[in-house]
Amino acid sequence: MGTTHSHHHHGHHESEWKGPFSDEEYDCLVKSYSDVVAAKDGASPQERLQRFFSLPIAVEVPSEWQQGLAMLGASFVELCKHTQEQQGEPSASAALTLNDFVRGIAQCTRASSQAILRALFRLFASDKNGVYLSEDEVHTMLYACLVMANDRLAENEPKQLVQMTRKLADAALPVPLPVGSAATTRQLSMDDLMRWTGNQVPLLYSTFSSWVTKRCFGRLARLSYNPPELSHPSDILSLSQFTALSLTGTPLQQRVDRLYTNAQDGLSFNRLCHHILGYGGPTLVVVRSTDGDVFGLYGDTEWRETSKFYGSNGCFLFRVEPHLSVYRVSASSANENYMYLNTKGVALPRGLGMGGDTTAFRLFLNEDFDENCYTSAKCLSFEPGRLTTKNNFAVDALEVWGCGGDDAIGRQRAYRKDTADMIDKMRKVDKAAFIGNEFDRNFLLSKTFGHGTDAARIADDEH
Repeated sequence: MGTTHSHHHHGHHESEWKGPFSDEEYDCLVKSYSDVVAAKDGASPQERLQRFFSLPIAVEVPSEWQQGLAMLGASFVELCKHTQEQQGEPSASAALTLNDFVRGIAQCTRASSQAILRALFRLFASDKNGVYLSEDEVHTMLYACLVMANDRLAENEPKQLVQMTRKLADAALPVPLPVGSAATTRQLSMDDLMRWTGNQVPLLYSTFSSWVTKRCFGRLARLSYNPPELSHPSDILSLSQFTALSLTGTPLQQRVDRLYTNAQDGLSFNRLCHHILGYGGPTLVVVRSTDGDVFGLYGDTEWRETSKFYGSNGCFLFRVEPHLSVYRVSASSANENYMYLNTKGVALPRGLGMGGDTTAFRLFLNEDFDENCYTSAKCLSFEPGRLTTKNNFAVDALEVWGCGGDDAIGRQRAYRKDTADMIDKMRKVDKAAFIGNEFDRNFLLSKTFGHGTDAARIADDEH
């Protein structure tokens, strides 16, 4: 977190708290403070902070969420004051001082992931004891996080953005209340949020901290979150869905390259294997079934043809439609059967699988991609939970995305060149062996250049 110390600057009466910031960063904060909080433009500090924290609001956003987004400036002032009190130095002034501001920014950007998550929770909680978020507040917070992750979403796909916000909120909030129960809305406690994000979307806090960092430090910003950059638009996932998936782990926070799509490459197991084999990095496999389920897997190891399982504990399974769920490697590690790809074996199932074992995979795409593909709700490799509505399904659409950058693509090029060279070499070996064999040579030449009775006999044989 850096060093924490106080010192005096000439011209300032207050003992300054630089906290974890460098001199250059601290100067940026002083400038932000004077521009935002201390400017003499007739607006209140809360109003100016509201402009500082303004987020794009998609046309589809319900008015209840808009109210929460319009309160961020005032909520940040509350957060700064609260942070000072927590650190045993209640602010001497009712106004927002420079120290208040710096401590508030430190709490949002340079604290532990749990402390940053607590700050995020407080920003959206109308209950200033910070005990619960209402259902609307959960929606508002998650909408803000998606837009902080990628501000193009509000303009480019407002409908999908709001849909994804609702799905995330449904995943975070406790199960819906039974009809007729005394309570009217669902609530989310700080502990609930910690538990849910810790398992499902551990990088949610980093969208917030990176966004505040960018607002304050511009070119100096060292960001802990970067949105995924897709080499091509996806035919299955919206950018909002991809952004939500990127909160599950760092591998999707970079350029992701489309290695295979059935829309362009054809729905064929051979074509799929051609496009993924040799790629030297992790991959995201996304499936849409003919029933409309959207789900898939993340393989942390390059794909290879073998009858054995491989991969390690970075692998996970996920579901996007109708709910967002992530199933990570099971804590017991009772079984390390993660990735499976078999193209040749007859004794074992031919296809692509993950989890379970060769008699009952957790997810299996057979070589025909037909209704004999299946998922199961539990296995010894991953946490339990459903991936599809029905156990059996047929593939409607399939994509594979590479998460290994230029290095992984370079390794695939080298693999393909080696494979082509080897095939070429084998052809030459066969040709040389053929030329050295008098019987084969005579037989072929008579067939190719045959005349008279031989030619007529061969023609008869072939028809």
